[in-house]
Amino acid sequence: MSLLEWLGGVKKSLYEESQKRYKILEEKAGLQERLLSDLKTENSKLRGTSNEAFEKCRSMQVQLDTQNKAVSELKEENSRLKKMTNEALQNRESLEARMSSKDRELSSLKEQNSQLEKRHREALERCRVLEEKMGLQEKQLSDLKAENAELLSRIRSSEPSL
Repeated sequence: MSLLEWLGGVKKSLYEESQKRYKILEEKAGLQERLLSDLKTENSKLRGTSNEAFEKCRSMQVQLDTQNKAVSELKEENSRLKKMTNEALQNRESLEARMSSKDRELSSLKEQNSQLEKRHREALERCRVLEEKMGLQEKQLSDLKAENAELLSRIRSSEPSL
């Protein structure tokens, strides 16, 4: 075998090996292109999912802000209602104290009224008794006046002799 033949054989062998490597590289490139395409598709899907998740997150943030605002408003309303309730309780206690005082005053006035009515009845009874006595005394006075007039008349009739 000559050097040329040997070189031709090496050249041919190198060419075949290079063809094999080229096919392997081509297959790897095709596989990588498919893998890259699959990754792009998956990336696109993930981007869509990420956008959906971001929108959901934004929506949830808006809902949370709305709920926080509602909670804050309810706390304010609750505080206002507690204040009103405390004021109402204080007013009630004040009114109950005033009512108790008025009840005692009313009870005292009823007692006074009862005593005054009793004294009035007693006064009416004394007045009736006094009127009866006065009637008797007027009758006695009238009788005495009549007796006095009779005595005077007798004295006058017996006086002409003097």
